[in-house]
Amino acid sequence: MSDRSERDDPATMPADENEFLRYCGSLLLGLAADKAITRILTLLGRSHRADRAWLIRYNHDFTHLWNTHEWTRGETSKHITELQGVPVEIGAWLHEKLLKDEPVFIEDTKRMPRRAKALQSEFTRQRIRSLLSVPVFYKGRLMLQLGYDSTTANADWSDADVDLLRQVGRLFALRLLANPDPPSFQPDDEVQDSAPIHLQESAVHRRFPLNQITHITADGDYSHMHFLNSHSVSDTHNLRYWESALSPRRFVRISRSTIVNLNCVNSLDRRSGNWKLELQNVPKALPVGRNYRSELRVRLEY
Repeated sequence: MSDRSERDDPATMPADENEFLRYCGSLLLGLAADKAITRILTLLGRSHRADRAWLIRYNHDFTHLWNTHEWTRGETSKHITELQGVPVEIGAWLHEKLLKDEPVFIEDTKRMPRRAKALQSEFTRQRIRSLLSVPVFYKGRLMLQLGYDSTTANADWSDADVDLLRQVGRLFALRLLANPDPPSFQPDDEVQDSAPIHLQESAVHRRFPLNQITHITADGDYSHMHFLNSHSVSDTHNLRYWESALSPRRFVRISRSTIVNLNCVNSLDRRSGNWKLELQNVPKALPVGRNYRSELRVRLEY
C-alpha cells in the first residue's frame, strides 16, 4: 500500500459494515500481517468503545495460547508481552463456550461463577471490568480468539459488534493460517513439557520453562515459584490460580501452601504417619497434608 493510502486511513470505521470489511481486506492484502492486524484492531477498539482490542492464537494441539496483537487506549496497561505460551487450562470456563462457537460477553467480571475464580483473578489483575471474546475457527479447529476489554466502565457491546468481530476474525484466519508469512510465531513447535510461563520479576517479565519448576509455595495472596537451579521467583498470583492454570497431570497440591511438580519427585516417606516428599534439588523434605495424601498416592501409584 502506498504512503498516500496509509495517510488516508479513516480515524474511525466506515459506517457501512461491508465497506469496512472491504477496507480490512485491502489492508490484509497490501500490508504485512502484523501491521494490518494492528491497524484494524485500532479502528475496532476506538469505534466500539473498548479500552483494549486483542487477538489470541492457539497452537494446533490446543494446549497453549499466545496474545499476538494488542491495541490499548490511552494509559490502559498492556499485557501482550506476558501472555505468551499460556496453558489453556487457565481459561477452561471460557473455552467451554468458545469451543461450541459461542461468543462470551462478561458484562461484570466481579460476577463470574466460582469455578472461574482463577480466570477472574487474572482479569482483576488486568483491571478488566467487561470482556467480549469471539471464537474463530479454521478447518474445524478453534485457532483464534478476538475480543475487547473495558477497564474504565461496564460495557454493553451489541450483537452487531459481535457479528462484525466474527467476520473480521475470518479475514484474520485466512491471512494468518491459509498462507502465513514466514513464521516468527511457531506455537506448534512448542514441546508441552518445556513450554514456558511468564512471570514478573523485579518489574521485568521473564520466561521460565514449566519443566524446571520443582514446587510452588503460598505467601498470602502471592506465591513463590521454585526451580531446579535453586532459583525462586515471587509472583502476584495466589496458589489457587496456579492450581487451576497448571496441568493436573503434572502438578498436584500436597498441602494448603504447596503445589509440587510430579516429575521432580525423588521419593515419598510415609513412615511414622508423617508423610514427607523429597524433590530434586530441594534440600528439605516437604510435608504432605492429610487431606491431600490419597490424591498424591494415586498420582504416584504407590
